[in-house]
Amino acid sequence: MTVMGLYGKNAKMVLIDIETTVPRFKGEKAKIFDVSFALVTKNEILEKFSYFVEEFIQENPSYCKKLAKKYDSYIDSGIYQILPFAKIMEKLQEVILENNVKTWMAYNAGFDGGHISRVCKMMEVDCPLQSLKKFDIYRASCEVLVNKPKFKKWATKNGKLTESGNYSTTAQTIFQYLSNDLEFVEEHTGYADIDIEMQIFHKLLKQKKGMSYKVGAGWSVLNKKKKKEEVG
Repeated sequence: MTVMGLYGKNAKMVLIDIETTVPRFKGEKAKIFDVSFALVTKNEILEKFSYFVEEFIQENPSYCKKLAKKYDSYIDSGIYQILPFAKIMEKLQEVILENNVKTWMAYNAGFDGGHISRVCKMMEVDCPLQSLKKFDIYRASCEVLVNKPKFKKWATKNGKLTESGNYSTTAQTIFQYLSNDLEFVEEHTGYADIDIEMQIFHKLLKQKKGMSYKVGAGWSVLNKKKKKEEVG
């Protein structure tokens, strides 16, 4: 089964990218500050929605100062809106219902979906993703696009190895390989990262190979060393 078997020819999907803090110690939970999503078809991005979480600003002023350089121009220009997390989920639900969306996807869907679900539960908010099918661009990319001697040779030559000695499977590395652009640097804002994730998805659409539709642990597909890796 190819990726096109996931949904109808003209169907619409939601592509999601969130940004979070990195936990500083064991037991600390990552905090979501950026929720971005796009309404897409197999051919194009129809509309993008980007939000900065209001509660995060209120609770983490010092961290927001670190993010100012990256986000202030986006917020000032209206690309990002500042909304409470519950309102952002309402917006996501509206897009899903109004466009009859049946499937959502992300690069590392387990990460994005897991954190959204956790925060929804914590804040007693309905999670818009619960009833939808899920497609992990990350896992599928590792299974189909880069699980090849050509990628492994390229990664070794260009130093795309992790501290554990595994081949890097971040969105930045995969996009550098597919675009033949070693200078590309992922911005790590949901608004910008959605664009490269959509381009990776387009590469998947062209493949004839079947995929398992599993979620996460893509790094283990092409690495013999079973050491867990972070994906971004």
